[in-house]
Amino acid sequence: MSPAVSNSPTDQVIVQFRDRARVSAVERGRSFAAAGAKIGANLKDVRATSAGARIVRAERKLTADETSKLLATFRADPDIASAEPDLIMRPMSVSTSNDTFYPLQWDFFESQGGMRVPAAWSVSKGKGVVVAVVDTGITSHSDLNANVLPGYDMISSSGAARDGDGRDADPRDEGDWTGADQCFYGDGGGQSSWHGTHVAGTVAAVTDNNQGVAGVAPEAKILPMRALGACGGYSSDIADAIIWAAGGSVSGTPSNANPARVINLSLGGSGACSSTYQSAIDLATSRGAAIVVAAGNENRPASESSPANCQNVITVGASTRNALRAPYSNYGPAVDVVAPGGDMSWNAANGIASTLNDGATSLGEEAYFYSQGTSMAAPHVAGVAAMLVSKLGDIATPAYIEERLKTTARPVPTLCGDICESRYIVDAAAAVGLEDGSPIPTPAPDTAGPVMVSSSVSPLSDNLDDGPAEITVTLALTDQTGVEAPFVLLGNDATGQSQGFGSMSLVSGSPKDGTWQRTMTIPQGSATGAWNVTLYPLKDTLGNGSSGFQSLGTGSITGAPSDTAGPVMVSSSVSPLSHNLDDGPAEITVTLALTDQTGVEAPFVLLGNDATGQSQGFGSMSLVSGSPKDGTWQRTMTIPQGSATGAWNVTLYPLKDTLGNGSSGFQSLGTVSITGAPSDTAGPVMVSSSVSPLSHNLDDGPAEITVTLALTDQTGVEAPFVLLGNDATGQSQGFGSMSLVSGSPKDGTWQRTMTIPQGSATGAWNVTLYPLKDTLGNGSTGFQSLGNVNITSTTTVEPTAVVFSDKDGTAEDAYTVPATDGVEYLVGNKMVPAGTYPGTGEVTVAARAKADYVLKSGAVASWTFTFKATPFQVSPKAVVFTDNYGTTTDTYTIPATEGVEYLLGDTVVAAGAYKGSGTVTVTAKTKPNYVLTDGAAASWTFAFKTTPHEVTPAAVVFTDKDGTAQDTYAVPATEGVDYFVGGKVVAAGTYAAGGTITVTAKATPDYVLKANTASSWSTTFKATFRFTSVVGTGDLNGDRKPDVLVLDSGGALWLYPGNARGGWLARVKVGSGWNGFTAVVGPGDMNGDGKADVLARDSGGTLWLYPGNGRGGWLARVKVGSGWNGFTAVVGPGDMNGDRKADILARDGNGALWLYRGNGRGGFLPRISAGVGWNGMTSIVAARDFNGDGRNDVLAVDTGGALWLYRGNGAGGWLGRVLVGSGWN
Repeated sequence: MSPAVSNSPTDQVIVQFRDRARVSAVERGRSFAAAGAKIGANLKDVRATSAGARIVRAERKLTADETSKLLATFRADPDIASAEPDLIMRPMSVSTSNDTFYPLQWDFFESQGGMRVPAAWSVSKGKGVVVAVVDTGITSHSDLNANVLPGYDMISSSGAARDGDGRDADPRDEGDWTGADQCFYGDGGGQSSWHGTHVAGTVAAVTDNNQGVAGVAPEAKILPMRALGACGGYSSDIADAIIWAAGGSVSGTPSNANPARVINLSLGGSGACSSTYQSAIDLATSRGAAIVVAAGNENRPASESSPANCQNVITVGASTRNALRAPYSNYGPAVDVVAPGGDMSWNAANGIASTLNDGATSLGEEAYFYSQGTSMAAPHVAGVAAMLVSKLGDIATPAYIEERLKTTARPVPTLCGDICESRYIVDAAAAVGLEDGSPIPTPAPDTAGPVMVSSSVSPLSDNLDDGPAEITVTLALTDQTGVEAPFVLLGNDATGQSQGFGSMSLVSGSPKDGTWQRTMTIPQGSATGAWNVTLYPLKDTLGNGSSGFQSLGTGSITGAPSDTAGPVMVSSSVSPLSHNLDDGPAEITVTLALTDQTGVEAPFVLLGNDATGQSQGFGSMSLVSGSPKDGTWQRTMTIPQGSATGAWNVTLYPLKDTLGNGSSGFQSLGTVSITGAPSDTAGPVMVSSSVSPLSHNLDDGPAEITVTLALTDQTGVEAPFVLLGNDATGQSQGFGSMSLVSGSPKDGTWQRTMTIPQGSATGAWNVTLYPLKDTLGNGSTGFQSLGNVNITSTTTVEPTAVVFSDKDGTAEDAYTVPATDGVEYLVGNKMVPAGTYPGTGEVTVAARAKADYVLKSGAVASWTFTFKATPFQVSPKAVVFTDNYGTTTDTYTIPATEGVEYLLGDTVVAAGAYKGSGTVTVTAKTKPNYVLTDGAAASWTFAFKTTPHEVTPAAVVFTDKDGTAQDTYAVPATEGVDYFVGGKVVAAGTYAAGGTITVTAKATPDYVLKANTASSWSTTFKATFRFTSVVGTGDLNGDRKPDVLVLDSGGALWLYPGNARGGWLARVKVGSGWNGFTAVVGPGDMNGDGKADVLARDSGGTLWLYPGNGRGGWLARVKVGSGWNGFTAVVGPGDMNGDRKADILARDGNGALWLYRGNGRGGFLPRISAGVGWNGMTSIVAARDFNGDGRNDVLAVDTGGALWLYRGNGAGGWLGRVLVGSGWN
């Protein structure tokens, strides 16, 4: 299925040509020009991707309809294998707010919504593991720099990159701010997000450095990959970033000295997973890199977001502090796990705190901010993945990491309701704790192909008179490594018609054990009779095959007489029939008139010079008049200058109609005589070649094989293709085109690195070079072998245990050595074959691995046994007495000892527990054929205590953290003691504390408190300071930004300087003892000195003016009135009467509202009435100019929760109130 076209505008598409076409640069240019003409836009061939596709850029942003039309044009071209949009991906965070410090990182340690990160640090901190962050780049930050490696900037557009030179080795974030309509029409623009810095901080911020925040994997290393800039980033750039980060080869870039084992993608867009993405992801995972992807923030199924919906990725949804699905997070089966992403809807502190920069557009100062999104969830998981890699090494494959995260995640049943299948939050401690056993070893090589468990074809008969036949094929397949998508075909052998060829889709299970399906259509008019369903040879992802072509079943098709005749050629022409290349390239036009009952498929033609092997112009013809049933077809082909002279033949490929009926073989339509200057008819010359390394052990990780060629050609070499193959097993890897790493196509060096993954077959892997061609089509060689690579691997084995049989010193005493593949057993350093041997005395058998094998980690490899002599000496196990001080649980326990029986008096007692009281004596004696070991104890006596028993209560522990949430008292557990608080028994444990706490201890039945022991503990905890008042004051510190004063219950007054972006700089304490004031207001400048002041009313009713000094503090206070304790509300609205002096409003106990007009010198003119009936308002606040009319207003909430705007008239009164909200109570 072709990827869906996103609604986001793009100006690039990715086009992959078929290898069989060997399309030249000239032909590519003609194809792009023709496609661009259909949408009215010029197209430019920008570059090749690492997978050999072409990036094609339009001269402007294309609409979704234009993009769809352009893709349809490309997909209709038989030379083109695929075409997909180069979609713009964007960061997956939502919004930010600022704050600092580890205690704010609830996502690490809180029991409800956190990931138990601190507990995991005792096992692993991700030491040395490279985590690539493909994002907006990175900024310098003192809490991050020590863990940052040299990365790369993969943004190909210099405009989006903002550094003027496109791709380079500097991944520094230049800012992704945008102006209005810059990205698309209607976009309002925005500030720089510094998104990559926030994501990187969550992964690996430096820890234990006495500043800032902690990273999940604080000893990991960040590889910053810049792929997102202004307006986002192209999927082709992101794909190249993934490949380079994993250590793959990207044309025009240096090699990566620090390949990543984990790659974080906190980005995405809409649509299906493109082949560009999937190819990059598959390459990265084959090199051992786990890909962690944000699920997306659109509150929709993650299957609709890319690359979250790609295969072989770990897709991460977001949870809140309360362990609920974040309201924005995408959901559904595509989500593998969930991690904290935060929800700042009501409280910024419920977001994810991490490193950032405070610059609005360009770089500012380093900072710490909250943010929310699946972008924040993904790096939590990437950090845990790094911990696993650090702990397990190569055992932590991408598949193992995903499975480990899933199986150890913490179930939260309420996480997603009915719309989320992944109800599990990643548990870092459980993931790295390896509670479920030893690490899995490197798997043995997989050399077996897929196994077909079952198959079905339905229906097996259909009548075409009822409509087209829909035939569904279903297969159940299994394979150790994973099946490649199988291919099927419907064919009518009697007529040669065929339909529906293509790959099957995985509809359930996994590639290792799953069900595949494809529905194929036989259209009306097709041949009747038997249609056979053919399955093409199966292969797994390592290239192992298990069968040839197979028939899965035959369907019987009936109906009206069908069309079984192929197309008829009425006429043909070739023009011109001669051309001199000195006059320019030859444009040769072929015209055909064709008829067919059902309709002709577009015919294919080719221009070829038989003498030299050069060819040009292969492709499908276009219908220029008539219809497919009776029409004229045409194609113009170009022979470029420099091509061979002589006869060029025009060949028509076999004709077929839409039902698959053929009517002819290859036909010659005419010959064109080409003359001109001497041409280039020689193919490329290989100057040298190398393959490195020539041997590798897969136990050390995947094999990275680099092939290098030096080639020359007069016109220029087409990119050569190479393949790695194991002839003994049929496995192959790494097929694709080489990249030009130096020089030019005329004289240059080409290179490609191919990967043989762990689990592949061992032995000789041959490097095959496909036939070379130049841009004119000249070939110079066939297939060539460039060298062999010797691949080795050891097989992990676990020795079978040795069995000892002890018959108490008899001749039947024996030990049996088993037979285990890859293992040899030794006794006294001598190898012994499998078998049974006599046993006597102490026998030790050891196991060791044979050549090419290793013992499984943790496997038992030595067994020691001592055979008994006759009679056998034994030491009786001791009797155990449990004295609970005269209670009913006093017991003594008789053990079981081979050869020994225990007696109470003269009576033998069986092994078990018995009630104890008084004095109890137990003796032991041996059974026949046993004797007691010299000196062994054989008698035990114990006197049980009586009731009651004295006990000393353990002390209660009080922890006073100065009024914080950590104030606690701990009640201990003491046998025989109950602890009471407020007359009620409390269980042992730790409890939250406040005020005065008294705990007393009392003895339980059968116990008494020991004399003179403490039995009561009491303490008074310091008060918890909470904010009691928040006052808007205007600019108090002279930086021209509004500030806020906050009074806490301890009397401290705090200044929160505003940052003019909706947040705060660090708060400053500006006073203490302010809890003696019953009202604090900020009316503005009261004394006319141009600085904001504060009014405060004390408990005696005196009103004081605190003149601001413009630096966040005060001059000496001034008394401005008394008797103000009769007012129930005091508000500082600013200038209410238009005289440019600050005023205040005060409501008295009867509900009358008074305006006290400021005189500009720190006092008031006589008060005037501002209204009555205001005692119905529960809250009155200054709103300044709320409605933008230049006059100050007031907001008030009534007892019913209605919010009213009282619009000031600029003369000390009101224009009338307006309802602006409800539910404010």
